[in-house]
Amino acid sequence: MLSWEDATERALSELYGSYGYRRYHMGKLESYDLYMENGGFLTGGQVITFPDGKGRLTALKPDVTMSIVKSTLPEDQVRKLYYAESVFRIMPGSGECRELKQMGLESIGPGDLTQQAEVVLLAMKSLHAVSGDYVVTLGHMGLVCAVLEQAALPISRAQAIDLLRRKSMPELERLVREAPVSAQPALRALMDVSHPAGEALGLLSRLELTGEAAEALEELKAVYTLLRDGGHGEHLRIDFSTVGDTDYYNGVVFHGFVRGAAGTVLSGGRYDRLMRRFGKSQCALGFAVYLNELSGLFRDQEQTDADVLLLCPEGMAAEALDTARRLRESGQRVLLSPAVPRDARVSRVLELLRDGTTREVTGSC
Repeated sequence: MLSWEDATERALSELYGSYGYRRYHMGKLESYDLYMENGGFLTGGQVITFPDGKGRLTALKPDVTMSIVKSTLPEDQVRKLYYAESVFRIMPGSGECRELKQMGLESIGPGDLTQQAEVVLLAMKSLHAVSGDYVVTLGHMGLVCAVLEQAALPISRAQAIDLLRRKSMPELERLVREAPVSAQPALRALMDVSHPAGEALGLLSRLELTGEAAEALEELKAVYTLLRDGGHGEHLRIDFSTVGDTDYYNGVVFHGFVRGAAGTVLSGGRYDRLMRRFGKSQCALGFAVYLNELSGLFRDQEQTDADVLLLCPEGMAAEALDTARRLRESGQRVLLSPAVPRDARVSRVLELLRDGTTREVTGSC
């Protein structure tokens, strides 16, 4: 029986492979220079570093996306990759070094609506592979940034985005009151809209948006329409607390949640600006599934190493092997052992007797 982690990895690998994504492998170590100037792209901790034998600063990989961007060639018009990797970070607050298990994908290409809708769809299908009770929240960095710029707020854009991310309502209300009257409806929509996607887009359509804000809204509508018309609109919400760093993200952004998991279990978006920082002209979208965040969903589910623990007395190797074979041929998983292993997880225990028969042992595991 596969563990939930192995089963999830197999299911997602099959999903991504069925869409033509190729698996990407990387080592555990990377030059720290790769991350030193791009720390803002990393969320949830600091980089773990140490000097190598030549005194060069080396990092335990904290991220996969930047490695893929770095390895992308200027002539790569389309590149579709997925990964199943562990990343390593120092967690904020506790200072604890942690291994974080992730699966995800990166789609590098023209940035058209087909590419955008496919990545969001695969994010939804990734969550559905774990649980049918999930939701994906959509935002758009272009829309958020355009509305904030038009509002001419007394704080920086980064500070305003942080307030949105944290849903800090008292501070947001104050900003709305201080904004020009013409900018208040759009600004209030950023803080108030958290609805099923179709309903939210209907509300946003009533705003008198212009320029980049209007273009971003049309793009968000177009992505949603493609997904809805394909029968995938039910689990989508619009929520502008779904944001990313403006130095990297420039278009659709999204987060995924599953009932029973405490935090965000998936996040992603369009990160053309990260591509530009590496001198790459292509557009890119991707996401990561945080397997650590899913562990609570499976903690209470009974998991066993075997269906049967078969206890084998000394001197009965042939009989034990034959009995185990017959049990396996009947479809059962069999753990053969001379004694009960520590922390054994089995459904039942059978003892092989001297006459070749078995008897069930109770209270052993």
